Amino acid sequence: MAEVLANDRHALKGCFLLGYLQGLTAKEAHRNISETLGEDIISYRTVANWFKNFKEEDYNLEDKSRSGA
Repeated sequence: MAEVLANDRHALKGCFLLGYLQGLTAKEAHRNISETLGEDIISYRTVANWFKNFKEEDYNLEDKSRSGA
């Protein structure tokens, strides 16, 4: 299961959106997923950025394109 989510950021981001909608903080959601799937699944910084987007009512599960990528 961890491998599937680690390779599918869309699904992983959906898990974090659910946590956000349930009222979890980015820190709580990151801790939960790390305890369940492993410490190296995703960085806290990425989760915090996603939660920032969710707070701004950006619920798009696709990653935004980055310059230079």
